Amino acid sequence: MAPQQTGQSDSKLRVFISYSRDDLEFADQLDAALNVCGFECLIERHGISGGEDWKQRLGDLISWADAVVFVVSPSSARSEIMAWEVEEAARFSKRILPVRCRPFEGEQSSPLLRALNYIFFYKEPKVPGSGFGTGLAALVTALNTDFDWSREHTRYLQRAIEWEASGRRVNRLLRDRPRSAPQPTDLQLDFIRASEKEAAAMGLAGAPRTSPLARKWPARQIYEAFSRHLPHGQVFMDIDSIPPGADFVEILQGQVRQCEIVLVLVGLGWAGYTDPKTGQRRLENPKDFVRIEICAALSRGIPIIPVLLDGAPMPDVEQLPEDMRELVRRQAEFVEYRTRRGC
Repeated sequence: MAPQQTGQSDSKLRVFISYSRDDLEFADQLDAALNVCGFECLIERHGISGGEDWKQRLGDLISWADAVVFVVSPSSARSEIMAWEVEEAARFSKRILPVRCRPFEGEQSSPLLRALNYIFFYKEPKVPGSGFGTGLAALVTALNTDFDWSREHTRYLQRAIEWEASGRRVNRLLRDRPRSAPQPTDLQLDFIRASEKEAAAMGLAGAPRTSPLARKWPARQIYEAFSRHLPHGQVFMDIDSIPPGADFVEILQGQVRQCEIVLVLVGLGWAGYTDPKTGQRRLENPKDFVRIEICAALSRGIPIIPVLLDGAPMPDVEQLPEDMRELVRRQAEFVEYRTRRGC
């Protein structure tokens, strides 16, 4: 019953469990069972103090989760906090899965929950074969439905939230979604529209209209971070480390011959960067310093790590010259602005 794997290090589906304090024992058992099944559970066990911003705390957990499981009981039906959590999960278009932990009559849960099919974790006479085991199996099956999209939905929601907090800076678009997957939120739709508008402004070449200085800024941050932790002279950053008047081709090749590892920073539009003088793609020029470095490293067989910046994709093999195509076979690392700014 383990969830599908995506090949990424962070491949577990995150499940937020919403429950009333009277149902803590059941919530603990559900948490343990889902963890055994390979899910990562987000559950608030410590209560919320009078002066704490509980909406911020719980809202962060819900936005970070890929799915939200609501434990429905008489206590939860009366809980104002749980009613708010249901609304928050719906606002973020999270997959909502209501589970019944014990029989009860009379109490009315949220209309949003009543509109969904309950999963019974007790022996419900109206549902043959119901019980904790069959309830768990049904819940795991539901969580695994459209697993990849649920992860993508959460990932882009987090990026959209960060995009809004940083002044709505453009990044990349959502992909097509399955019919049964959650609808994008209003914020995500704003994010898409702004991205489409920016993409249209990029021109036919597809390369971002950023200056060389702006593109160099992430490299500068990473270079300075490594320099603070490694001995002087152990970090080399292409043309910034080359003295005026020196033969940069000779120095680049010499540095790569001495390096033990090479980081290739790939930003949005990296493969499409053009030389403003010739209009030719820089990677098509055998004398371009990036191509010189990568080809020299590939010829040595030393570790090469593509570093994908701020959501940049790995270039397609067809976008690279023949002598650079082995780069796409190297395992990449993902670095975002929030990571770099903490260096």
